[in-house]
Amino acid sequence: MTTLFWWAGPYVRAAVARGDIQSFENPDLVLPLALINFAPDVVTAFVLTAIVAAIMSTSNAFLNVGASAVTHDFMKEYRNTGMTDRQEVLYGRIATASILVIAGVIAATFPGLIFVLGAAGWAIFATVIFPGVALAYNWKGATTEGILWGGSVGLLLTLFLAYGGQYFSWTIPMGFLGGQVAQVIGIAVFVLVSLVTSTATYDQLKPGVKAVLDTGRLKGGRLPPSVLADGGEERIDE
Repeated sequence: MTTLFWWAGPYVRAAVARGDIQSFENPDLVLPLALINFAPDVVTAFVLTAIVAAIMSTSNAFLNVGASAVTHDFMKEYRNTGMTDRQEVLYGRIATASILVIAGVIAATFPGLIFVLGAAGWAIFATVIFPGVALAYNWKGATTEGILWGGSVGLLLTLFLAYGGQYFSWTIPMGFLGGQVAQVIGIAVFVLVSLVTSTATYDQLKPGVKAVLDTGRLKGGRLPPSVLADGGEERIDE
């Protein structure tokens, strides 16, 4: 797919200059126009099939994730409903169908919302997950309050900045994206709140927490000697 873009741009540009193709402003039309006007039918069919396959696989993955979150994580684990495997499969199918219908209605009602949700989704993922995993795992001064405040501020700012530019026609100066600004502010809040709320030193942490912090960061990926395997479970020697 990447190779197609290498030749699609020059071909379409030359065709527009010759007058074979009408000039257009949307750069996303470069590849479709190149395939329609210059590529053999076999290549066009192959590319379109690959695009459809990628869309289907991604859609299936997200449908499964959403249905599993509703049935297994929320209903079975969090609500502790005690459902059987057969019931979990049944409710999972119902949740999958419901998510599919809701997504279809939203896509048909707000066509431009798909791009915004996709961009905001990745921005939210980076803003919320990065401080809580990448930074907290490698910084001994991280606190629960810092993770909660940093992630919450980053999440709200990402939603506000992403949708604000789409529906209220305002832009961030210097060409910055809303997700970028939200991530920087979220990380700053995470660090500041952690510094203010940090009351425990590294030596005061429990041995199990120390082992998790030290694994991979200080011991080259190996568990500390105090962590022993016992019947497939990790046991921390006090």
